[in-house]
Amino acid sequence: MDPWHWWLIAAIILMTAEVLTSDFLLATFGIACLIASLVAGVGAGFVAQLAAFAGASVLCLAIVRPAVKRWLYQSGEKLKTNIDSLIGRRGTVTDDAAGEDAPGRVKIGGEEWRAITESGSILAAGNVVEIIALDGATATIRPIDPS
Repeated sequence: MDPWHWWLIAAIILMTAEVLTSDFLLATFGIACLIASLVAGVGAGFVAQLAAFAGASVLCLAIVRPAVKRWLYQSGEKLKTNIDSLIGRRGTVTDDAAGEDAPGRVKIGGEEWRAITESGSILAAGNVVEIIALDGATATIRPIDPS
């Protein structure tokens, strides 16, 4: 077998093994093996093949790997979870709600929460409201403009 076959086999093994990891490390060495395989394919000696592998490895580790990891692990908008996901949602007042002195209840999704109004004004049962804050088990609400 020609030397370029060995480099190609190593590249295939490394690229296949990369599927089991998520760090893009083995794939960088696989790419370097592909380049060494090309160098061996044009008839260069073993030292040139090794130099191509080493140089390609360094370049891939320094340039390609960070760029690919940045692209793979880019994060978009922060995903809201738990009670943070309730802020901005709509609910329905089930018991009249006012300020801190006269809390009521609001149904958000399938759950009822203790509720106070943002302005302290009274909101009657049945009003559709927006959740603007949560403090413990108390939701701060404001009416939604019907228009």
